[in-house]
Amino acid sequence: MSVLNINFIYILPLAISLFLFFLYICLKPKLFFYLLTFLVFFQYVAYQTPYQKYFTFWDDILLLIFIIVVIIKVLVNGKFKTTQFDKYIFLFLFISIISMILNHSPVLPSLYGIKNYLQYAIMFLCIVNIELKEETIRKILNSIFLVFILQIPFVVYQIRKVLSINGTINVDDIFGTFPGANNLSYATLFPIFLLIGKNDFRFKKITDIVVFLILLFLLIIGQGRLGIFLFLLVLIYIYKKQILLKFSTKGLKLMLIFLLFVVGIIIYFYVNNKSIDDMLRNFNILYQFSKAEFDVYSGSQRYLYYPLTWRILKDNGLLNLLFGLGPAMYGSYAGFKFMTPYTKYLSNVFGQLDKGFDPYVSSQVIPIWGEVGFLGLVVYFIILYKIFKFARFCFKNYDDHLIKSLSCGLIAGSFLMIIGSFFQQVFETQVLAYPYWLITGLLLKLIKEREDLKYDSLQG
Repeated sequence: MSVLNINFIYILPLAISLFLFFLYICLKPKLFFYLLTFLVFFQYVAYQTPYQKYFTFWDDILLLIFIIVVIIKVLVNGKFKTTQFDKYIFLFLFISIISMILNHSPVLPSLYGIKNYLQYAIMFLCIVNIELKEETIRKILNSIFLVFILQIPFVVYQIRKVLSINGTINVDDIFGTFPGANNLSYATLFPIFLLIGKNDFRFKKITDIVVFLILLFLLIIGQGRLGIFLFLLVLIYIYKKQILLKFSTKGLKLMLIFLLFVVGIIIYFYVNNKSIDDMLRNFNILYQFSKAEFDVYSGSQRYLYYPLTWRILKDNGLLNLLFGLGPAMYGSYAGFKFMTPYTKYLSNVFGQLDKGFDPYVSSQVIPIWGEVGFLGLVVYFIILYKIFKFARFCFKNYDDHLIKSLSCGLIAGSFLMIIGSFFQQVFETQVLAYPYWLITGLLLKLIKEREDLKYDSLQG
């Protein structure tokens, strides 16, 4: 008997057992979302090691089985629950398919690219079409909080390790279990604002609005270690109020948190022998949006891609201006995975690789504009705006702690997706897209159930 046959004998039962286990999990939404949350946020636990490839596909398998299970259930029951976002999601899908056909794009990269853009949007549609108890929603949110609490020891370990080896810490050295420090920073927005909403933080006073904007600013332009430390400080504020001075205004309490945070940043730069100019430069908006963004290093040449993308699309004609160059054909993660022609050109167009930097465009706007054109880009921002508008409406009109938590988290997530689109590939990065669409689905599910109960009580 050949080695291949022996391996097949052992692998087949294991594969069947694993499939049946995942199938059972997918039939139990309570278990499914717990497991998926940990798979998404810990799939890069072996990031930058040879073992990374063994962890980064389990969430895709689990999600695929879940979607199939929900579709079968919907077909059997003969009822598909719709949402106000469906037409925009399907319109984005339709534009992607049209772009694929017009450009005669290779099937496998194109499907993979569409999957990367829409897999969690499809998960959102599934959430609306399954039964979820309110208690289950609370536990799903608690699993998100737990994931970020568990990031703290990882970050502390990475800081100690890097300091012991290099004596100083660079921007991308601290990333927890995420694929990159910025992703950790951005994703920390979700648990922070879920907690703020849960504890009835209201955006009525000027101090509250200032704090909200500072939070967004720090996390969107900051590094991962700043985001996770800020999360730790918010935890202290919410659950250990006796540690802090007790002000009568919640906004002032959070201002104290930020004072401690800024002091911590100063201490960090002092310990690492950083000059005050280096520290302030990280938070100098004019510098970040002018000189820094036009330097060619590690993806920061993102603004150089805008005139380049316009020129490439214009040179290809009107249809490409409208529909782009095809899914996975221009700068998306799928494009870099398959190294399609335009993506290969983009990867070193400014000499990034020659200088030893990564080739990514570090922007979601660029690959969407390049791949599905102006029409796809417009629909993309319409989706984000509609979800933000829905979250804001829920926050203002429902006096319920769970709805406040979800809607506050989604407001922050919407800002992240809209503003962050110019700095990161937010729609394709799983640790960002997953909580965004998960919270959207849970909030919409909860609102629909509350409205149905209200309708039933009126009928009764």
